[in-house]
Amino acid sequence: MSTQPQYGAPIQTGPVKVFGWMPLKVMGTGVIAITLGMFAMLAGSPLLGLGLVLVVFSVLLVGFVPFGAQDRTVVQRLVARFQHAQRVARAETTFISSHMANLPQTEQQCLPGFLKEIVPVKTQDGTGSDVEILHHQAVGMGTVTLACAPVGGASLPQGQLNANVNGFASWLGTLSKDNGLVGASIVVDSMRSSAQPMADGIMETLAPNAPEVSKKILREATGMLPARVSRVRTYATLGWKLSALDDDREGALAEITAKLPGHVSALSAAGSGKAYVMADAHYGDLMYAAYNPAREAEVEQELYDGVRALRHFNGSGPELINANHKRVVLHDGVASMTAMLSIPDPQKITARTYRSLFEPSKHFLRKRVALFYRPVPDSRQRARIDQAQRGFSMQWSSKKRNTAFDAKEGDVVNTAMKKMTNGAKLQEWCLMVTVTFEANRKAQRAAENELKAIMSGMKWTFADYVPEAAFHQTLPLGIFPWVYASNPMKWMSVKDDPTFAEEEEDGDV
Repeated sequence: MSTQPQYGAPIQTGPVKVFGWMPLKVMGTGVIAITLGMFAMLAGSPLLGLGLVLVVFSVLLVGFVPFGAQDRTVVQRLVARFQHAQRVARAETTFISSHMANLPQTEQQCLPGFLKEIVPVKTQDGTGSDVEILHHQAVGMGTVTLACAPVGGASLPQGQLNANVNGFASWLGTLSKDNGLVGASIVVDSMRSSAQPMADGIMETLAPNAPEVSKKILREATGMLPARVSRVRTYATLGWKLSALDDDREGALAEITAKLPGHVSALSAAGSGKAYVMADAHYGDLMYAAYNPAREAEVEQELYDGVRALRHFNGSGPELINANHKRVVLHDGVASMTAMLSIPDPQKITARTYRSLFEPSKHFLRKRVALFYRPVPDSRQRARIDQAQRGFSMQWSSKKRNTAFDAKEGDVVNTAMKKMTNGAKLQEWCLMVTVTFEANRKAQRAAENELKAIMSGMKWTFADYVPEAAFHQTLPLGIFPWVYASNPMKWMSVKDDPTFAEEEEDGDV
């Protein structure tokens, strides 16, 4: 058995593009327009023929040729800007859920938008342990989140790191065989905070009657702690379509609980550490601290002191969300923005390629990286790789100049086809990273510059005009983009007066 880690090879999907930028359908329509224009000219109407060609090509270039990192057309960009302006005018980008809002007492601190329709359902697994399943009523999906405690790659020998990567790849390969599974995600949540609570906790363990020498050594060791420490948490979320498991909701939830032990074992083999299924209180603390990183210390202090501050998932919402800005969403005194990966780094992927992306950063109050995986059914695996190979062949032959990166893209497709003959699986995947920072222009500029640095080499774009939706998608709740895509991006459903804050300038908080 090979000891080399089996890193995946990213294959770009989408419509076939001639010359590397023109969709095949656009080219076909253009050829038809030129032909009709020539017939019109031959029929004695040169102005009609020329006008037809110009109009058709103008419409195609503006409305059907995508460009840039967003891979959107001019019309799509204008529509997104217009829709966002309309949402701002209707106060749909503003959410207030506090004593200042005109809401019933039972609905204060509720979650915004579709999150309000997610209901935790308590059940038990085969071992009798409590399991909390989130029922996404809007889309008929049930999700389970596992809180993991992996050991950092820098602390592992290379052999163990390789084994973990292979184990994770094996787990991904099983997703396409899981009946009803619509998606999975891995979320790495990191932040840097003060080491003072840790130092206080260490000093509290010192017995009053301890020898003076021991007290001195402990004080000196505690004083050597860094001013700030890093906290990294990892979550694995899986979602199933309930109707694909059983006609009855209770039966579908029972099917999900029966599947969990297998996924926990597979993730443990991939180095997840001791994983447990999150309960309602865990979700409550997660949401309470997600809207303001400073609350993380409050939650940890409560756990340390044994204070039973039970927060329910549906009662841990933000006091305020303002997404009037095209890129930045304001929430409970801080701000966040999200970047989305379009095309991975073309260089060889190693264990250190994305290290700066996942490790904590001093430039952010919090950084949350979400990897989404959409299983491709076994019956469609062959068709999907054939489509990718045909698309690359046409793109390669239509270009006058092909670079080494183009050649590598073809090698990746051919290598993937060979690996699939030995049992390899295709997975659709995407990456999103949400960063939280102080709500001022200086912090925003620093966050944008840091994002550009850690995402260098990759083709990426900001989640403009939907910052609040992107913020919630990176939370470990199973808000998969392809599942919620058929629903309107209307997260702020409370019609409150948005005049509490003026609209910011374009590009700044």
